[in-house]
Amino acid sequence: LGLIIPALTVNPIFYDVLVLVFMFTASYEMIRVISNRFAAPIKVCVYAQVVLGYAVFRVANFYGQDKWGISAMFASLVIMLVVCFVYSMFSKQTTVANVLSTLFIMVYPLSLLGYLLAINYLGAAYRGIGIIYAFGVTSLVDSMALFVGSMLKGPKLAPSVSPKKTISGAIGGLVGGLIGGLALYFLCKVNFLGLSLILDGTWPNVILYMLVGLGVSIACQAGDLIASYIKRYCRVKDYSNILPGHGGFMDRIDGVLVAGIFIFAFFWIFKIIV
Repeated sequence: LGLIIPALTVNPIFYDVLVLVFMFTASYEMIRVISNRFAAPIKVCVYAQVVLGYAVFRVANFYGQDKWGISAMFASLVIMLVVCFVYSMFSKQTTVANVLSTLFIMVYPLSLLGYLLAINYLGAAYRGIGIIYAFGVTSLVDSMALFVGSMLKGPKLAPSVSPKKTISGAIGGLVGGLIGGLALYFLCKVNFLGLSLILDGTWPNVILYMLVGLGVSIACQAGDLIASYIKRYCRVKDYSNILPGHGGFMDRIDGVLVAGIFIFAFFWIFKIIV
């Protein structure tokens, strides 16, 4: 909140800072987790990709009128992959296995976080709404899933991946997404933090906001399961202990990673069509 509110009211750069914090901390945690089961990633290349990826993203957005940031970030990933291979050729401590571990982290979570960053460059009409979906609605999805799942229990959703998650909790998360979308509609209607409605008429907006909330919920829960699967496969309980009581940053943003892709893709297509 300390960075999101200033990003919405003062300067968008505060949101960039937030995502960069996620990029560095998530990279650190993923290096730790992947090293527990696979060849250790090349740390310097991972952190260099954070810096290079953000730099080319900003340059491409500036000269490409906010159109080419994601493409440029993926191009930088390819460049960094080549650098990793060259580095491994001349290093006695690294092999192709280390390069592949590095590539995995540059894709997950770094490339996914690139889409979260790109939400900030969707344009004035969409960026604030996208940010609230990414961090506000996903939080409500998690909370509703936990509340409903703990109260109703019932059959497990994916016991081999995450033993505590239930089907009732997943349904609760879907309801949370619908409620979150509806709540965001009312926030936009009262111009909260400068947010404004994006369609004419009440019901078109209500339906749109709730459907996007539902999509965010599905993506968020999928991201949560993916992160849980990686942890289980790498035989760790949490990604780190940086956040007491929560684990690591990856434990808090696992759903946001995938939700960010959906939010960016939806509004990017939506603004072209509309």
